[in-house]
Amino acid sequence: MLLALSMSNTHGMGVTHKKISTAEIELLMALGSRTSFTSVAADLGITQSAVSKAIVALEERYGFELVVRGRSGCVPGKELQRLRPLLRQAHQALGAVEGELAGRGASMSGSIRIAGFRS
Repeated sequence: MLLALSMSNTHGMGVTHKKISTAEIELLMALGSRTSFTSVAADLGITQSAVSKAIVALEERYGFELVVRGRSGCVPGKELQRLRPLLRQAHQALGAVEGELAGRGASMSGSIRIAGFRS
C-alpha cells in the first residue's frame, strides 16, 4: 500500500512527490526511536548501508534533512519531528488494514474436497 506525502516548498506552492512506501514509513518511524542507522537496520532486518541509502534518497526526494548526523549518532531533524504524528497515524492505519485483511481470510467458510490416489 502506498500513501502520497504532499509537501510545500519554500515559496508555499504545493508540490506532490513520489508516493511513500510502507517500508519507508516504517524506516522513518524507526528513526524516531533510535540513535544510529545500525540499530535502525537491526530493528528492520536490513543492512546499515540500506538504511543510509534510503535516508539519502528520501532527503533528496523531499528536499530537506530528515536526520541530523553527529559523532554520537543521529537524531530526527525538525521536519521528521513535525511529521512523526502523521507517520504514526499512517503506520497504525496500515496495521489496521493488514489486520482486517488477515481477519477476513481467517473467517472464510465453505467446503474443500480432497481426493487421493493410490500409487
